[in-house]
Amino acid sequence: MNSDKAARELNWTMRPVEDSLPDTAESLIAFGLVAASRPARSAAA
Repeated sequence: MNSDKAARELNWTMRPVEDSLPDTAESLIAFGLVAASRPARSAAA
């Protein structure tokens, strides 16, 4: 599977995973599809 057809027909470019993964997570939270996680508690707490 590759993105050649999308790039050619839609002028689409792939974004680095370092950029797209956090953006995807933010969108899922913003649309209410997943809950935002809380910071992990330390074992000493």
